[in-house]
Amino acid sequence: MLRLVVGLAMLAGCDTVFGLTRDDDAPHDAPTGDALDAPTDAVLAEPCAGRATPPQFCFDFDDVTFIGYQRGNSFPIVAVQSGVEIDRRAPAHSAPAALWFDAVAAGAATVARTDASQSFHGLTASMWLRGTTTGTVQHTVSVFLLSVEDASRCRGELSVDTLSLEMTYTIACGNSESSSPAGVLTDAWQPVSMSFDRASGTGRVSVGTTVSSQIQIAGTVGTEAPTITFGIVSTQEPGLRIGFDDITVVGD
Repeated sequence: MLRLVVGLAMLAGCDTVFGLTRDDDAPHDAPTGDALDAPTDAVLAEPCAGRATPPQFCFDFDDVTFIGYQRGNSFPIVAVQSGVEIDRRAPAHSAPAALWFDAVAAGAATVARTDASQSFHGLTASMWLRGTTTGTVQHTVSVFLLSVEDASRCRGELSVDTLSLEMTYTIACGNSESSSPAGVLTDAWQPVSMSFDRASGTGRVSVGTTVSSQIQIAGTVGTEAPTITFGIVSTQEPGLRIGFDDITVVGD
């Protein structure tokens, strides 16, 4: 199992790179034997590097080096970490690895990426999520953010209750904010899709086969650089473990 330990860094736009090594013959790439993962761990999803139409951001966590993709070009993953361990390992939705965040102590850990060379009014993200909790203190923890923001701070945010594992999707722009229930995080891989459009002030989320009604806030004219942030974004007590796999983000 690859264990990543990273020092604190700036969240967005930071050029710090993970210092890491990986043994590709190590046991973490072997089949897990987990019955929940058996149908999917042996199936390789379309890798980020081979997509004919590259999305804005793409992470499959399956490369030899720990990288993501921005419009088809690879980049080193950037993290902020304190009290939360980050492992690139099985079980995964698509073999060999997913990215796992494990809150062994109070804290947070995030991966973030901004593309300052492009501007959009909206973003759509799709991914696979899986998680568990042993926590005893209730927190609302952000786990995925889509941002297309200037001073208006326009964003879509997926959060998890650390006791019930119920998820909520919130869109916000300036002083306008609205939320919708977004299903429950479970210990089985679920497809999740999130959309956010700052121009129309609309958003929607789906978890598994459940699709939320459209969320509506006051829209904001203009386009801005896109940023994505995922992990255990906000500080919490120990207990939450969450895995991400096959993340794709498309800009509008």
